[in-house]
Amino acid sequence: MGHAVKWLGLLAATAAIMPLAEIPGFFKKPWNLIPPALAQSVKDRKAEADRFLQQGLQEFNANQFSEAVQSWERALEIYREIGDRSNEGRTLDDIGSAYFRQSNYSRAIYFYGEALRIAVEIGDERGEAITLTNMGSTLEETNRVNEAIDLFGQALLIFELINDPEGQKIRNFSITAGKPADVELGRGLPREQRSGLTKE
Repeated sequence: MGHAVKWLGLLAATAAIMPLAEIPGFFKKPWNLIPPALAQSVKDRKAEADRFLQQGLQEFNANQFSEAVQSWERALEIYREIGDRSNEGRTLDDIGSAYFRQSNYSRAIYFYGEALRIAVEIGDERGEAITLTNMGSTLEETNRVNEAIDLFGQALLIFELINDPEGQKIRNFSITAGKPADVELGRGLPREQRSGLTKE
């Protein structure tokens, strides 16, 4: 009986799809189900978000951190709208970096935490390690050295698991009088500015 129900279900599904088979190229290009105007709209919106992301980086480089946050928040809104989770996480991390540079460590930790949650959800191990490093640097600035060391250890483990050379910088990291001996960690910088940390 169970097999008969499965076969009837398969026949019903086939009957429902058959009229669509008359559409040229339907089975060859399933992405054609997205109307071209909508696909172009998503592409245009992503390009707009990418421009805001770059504008924020330029503002960050000019030490205009509040302006950078505003540009990155605009990019973030669009990335969320179009469902671009990877760039959403990246932008959250960059916003955290701007707050870090303004010494607003509680806001930085909040945004790094959001970026970390997304990196874990989408399986972005490199993004996860980068954000753990940033959070560690922020905690270190607030004298939460033991927590910072834990996060650096987690980041190092991930970098080593994915064979990323960035792990060497963390491996060489040591705490001397509460300050990192290796300033090459890219503390408080957007991902694009950290040597070897640009996200693929």
